[in-house]
Amino acid sequence: MTPIEAILAPLEAEIKLVWQEIAQLQDDNKAMDRLTKLKEAALLEAERTVQVALTKASMVDDLQNKNQELIKQIDIWQEEYKILDRIHRQKVAEVERLTQTVHDLKRLFLLVALLPMLCGIINVKFRR
Repeated sequence: MTPIEAILAPLEAEIKLVWQEIAQLQDDNKAMDRLTKLKEAALLEAERTVQVALTKASMVDDLQNKNQELIKQIDIWQEEYKILDRIHRQKVAEVERLTQTVHDLKRLFLLVALLPMLCGIINVKFRR
């Protein structure tokens, strides 16, 4: 081996190792790029999932508010129903009283209408 070959052989071996190292680093870099892209895609998907969850949470909040409003409205309607039911029962009782009054007045009217006739019959009997 010549002195130049003796100097070049270790350098060529070192250059070969450096090229192998560069190739390995390039492979590692490509792998890192793939991982980075996968992580970015996963991050975007996570952001979409969070956005959907926030939208759903907002909808749930809106529905809970609407539910509370409806519960309040139902309470109001129940109170109105109680009042109307009480008024209805009072009106039914009043109609029953008025019906009895009308019935009593009809009897009285019949008696008043029959009174002259009865008086005539009684006068006829007493005159005999």
